[in-house]
Amino acid sequence: LYEATFDPNAPGDGLFGGPDGILAPAPERPAGAAPAEHPIHARVRALLDPALPELERAQRVLDARDVDVLRLVMKDRSQSAFVLLDDPAAPGGVRLEENPFGGVDRRALERIAAIVALERLGARVALPELLLALDDRDRLVAVHAARALLKLGSRAGVPTLLSALDGKAYENEHAHRILRDLSGEDFGFATDGGLSRRAAAVARARAWWTEFAAGGKRLPGEGAPYRRGDDAEVDRRISAYVEVLGGFQFLYMEQARAMLSRLGPEAASFLRDALPKARGAAGATWRGGMAQVLGNVSGPEADALLAELRADDHSAVRARAVEASARRGGPAAIAIAAAALADRDPTVRTAAAEALGALGGPEAEAALSAAKAPEGGAVGAAISCALYRIRPTPERFAALEALVLGPSLAARTAAVDALNHVSGRKVLDDPQAPESELRAALEVWRAAAR
Repeated sequence: LYEATFDPNAPGDGLFGGPDGILAPAPERPAGAAPAEHPIHARVRALLDPALPELERAQRVLDARDVDVLRLVMKDRSQSAFVLLDDPAAPGGVRLEENPFGGVDRRALERIAAIVALERLGARVALPELLLALDDRDRLVAVHAARALLKLGSRAGVPTLLSALDGKAYENEHAHRILRDLSGEDFGFATDGGLSRRAAAVARARAWWTEFAAGGKRLPGEGAPYRRGDDAEVDRRISAYVEVLGGFQFLYMEQARAMLSRLGPEAASFLRDALPKARGAAGATWRGGMAQVLGNVSGPEADALLAELRADDHSAVRARAVEASARRGGPAAIAIAAAALADRDPTVRTAAAEALGALGGPEAEAALSAAKAPEGGAVGAAISCALYRIRPTPERFAALEALVLGPSLAARTAAVDALNHVSGRKVLDDPQAPESELRAALEVWRAAAR
């Protein structure tokens, strides 16, 4: 049921657990010696007694008031591969460990009970964990996390509730009940009401949310959004996730980006604080991760920080920042990507071309056409693919056909993606398929473009 058999993480490239970091690496120990166990694991084992029936364990979790234990019980590897534990002996008071929960034991009922208990306790300190729980492999866990987040003032889980309406019965019934209770609206949803009736109800729910969210009002029972300074403990834990963003384990970094993106505009100030530690060539991956987060959040501080990253000395950071700016959309997005077509580095120019292809429209097409003539290689391929995405023509199809049959795997992959996109379906999955399959796919794409 619960085994703390993991090893603490080893230090990475100096950013993670280094002199400027707040997450300490594992202390050295003799070879073969077991890692020192964090005291919280014994408390969790006592709560999740495997000798008890599942319903009794869940009830014990529901009745628990130990917030630290509840935050750990609600975790699963599908949410994040790591956990952050309080440790006064560690720099910053936070210790990182591998997530001990996962595998064939799903524990969904216990996770739901822990989330409901945290909601009842109004535990704002669990905000980061709840934001990651939206990725739980059991969608009912994610649905309950969405409700708890709304009570804490975060709307990050509303898309989860809306998408769950299209899910299985046990998901959509709970999602509908939560939406109905929080909105006071009757969307006419019924699990067994037939496909057309359900689809109409889901459409009404989505339309209601689009209108409501634009109106600036708050739902009954919805808490105030979290603001930096509201709770020093929450601030400390969010800062720890920023440190994970600059770490050495890709999956950890990806999951930290997800949490910070869902946090919203408040994430920008935490990223800004970490920027001095992320300077230099060694911090390029960290700064690139910051740019990816900023592509999902808004606000003046986020805007200023993203503009700074677009001017970064490292080309990979500039490329990430250009892509993030395009993902935000808005009136300035095309101008930003068009300006990046003149960047000194081809990596950034390639990112700019891909961004313009995704943005689309006459202005994006004009910028790409103006830059097309002098470019070749990866940049030229990206421009050709972007132009075809915006407006397919026979001449542009011929350019992509040459890429599909050409020697560059990167260019072929980009061309296959563009051709699949325009055709509206995945005609070909594998860019490394035999030439006969590539030519057959080209005929399908050609017919779809007519």
